[in-house]
Amino acid sequence: MMVRQYSILLVMIAFLYYFTTFAEKRATSTKNSYTLNHIKFNQWYFELVMKGYLVVILVQIMKLHDMPHNRCLRYINTFVFVCIRLVLAVYYCFWIIPGCFWMYCFAMTLQKYNYWHSKTDPWITNCSPYNAFICWVLWLAFEFMFYVLCVYAVLFSILLVVRLVKLSKNPAEGCKGIKTGLNIMWELFMSYLFAKQIDLAAIIQGRQAQDNQNLDDSFERETKA
Repeated sequence: MMVRQYSILLVMIAFLYYFTTFAEKRATSTKNSYTLNHIKFNQWYFELVMKGYLVVILVQIMKLHDMPHNRCLRYINTFVFVCIRLVLAVYYCFWIIPGCFWMYCFAMTLQKYNYWHSKTDPWITNCSPYNAFICWVLWLAFEFMFYVLCVYAVLFSILLVVRLVKLSKNPAEGCKGIKTGLNIMWELFMSYLFAKQIDLAAIIQGRQAQDNQNLDDSFERETKA
């Protein structure tokens, strides 16, 4: 079901991307930098979204694949799929996420590039209303996201400082939390590679219980010593 939904969204985004190319030749011939910036931003955004959807679709398709009954074939199948998932994860982390960051930086400077260059420029400077509309809707969304992230960063910094102050009084608890977090991240990554269904809440509770038991055992050993 998710494959069908993401496939439909991918086709829709592809059509939106295709429509942005209609004005590209005209904007290039007239050297309209305003429209060229709109087109660059729109195509950059749509390309990143399509790549992200394509990664998700491939991961979901591999989940639907039935494993062969033969043990040897099953091992080969698992190895190939793990390699493909690893490549997709590396591609997403080192190409798509950095691309999102640089596109976000471009969005923050778009107003400077597309402000009226001179007083003689007309009120409507672009030659593609479609690209201008899509671009400024996305730009407003990015601006809103920027302020939300700023608020989140401030709140996170305050909570982090408070947490660090508390952990400074009990370093063992801090080490336990770091170890638990790393273990959970590792289990999530392995569940992604091997396409396993996991219960995140159960994993967190199990890891916390195990760490607490280890701390109790170490405390008992120190007391006996």
